[in-house]
Amino acid sequence: MNENNESLKARKIRVSIYLTPITDEIGTGKTGAWRNMRPVWNTELCKPCDACIKFCPDGVISMKDKKIYIDYIYCKGCGICSHECPRNAIEMIEEPKED
Repeated sequence: MNENNESLKARKIRVSIYLTPITDEIGTGKTGAWRNMRPVWNTELCKPCDACIKFCPDGVISMKDKKIYIDYIYCKGCGICSHECPRNAIEMIEEPKED
C-alpha cells in the first residue's frame, strides 16, 4: 500500500494485538451472513484471562465488567478463541440458519 496516496483513505484499528490498516474501499469485513460456526461464551467456566481477546484475529471479542462480548457481525467463526481458551469456556456451535 502506498502511504503517500491521498485518494486512499486508511485508518488504523486495533485487531487483536496488532495495529492493522483498513481502507474504506475494502470495507470493514462484515462476515455474519456467511459464517457457519459461532462462538458461545459459558459464564460459569470463564475466569477472565483475556486469552480469547488476545488471539482473536479480527478483534471482535472485548471485555467489560468481567463479561465477554463477541461482535457477531464481524466474527468469522474461525474458532481460534475456543481453541485458545484454557478453561474451555467458549464453545463453537453451528450458526442458526434463517428461513
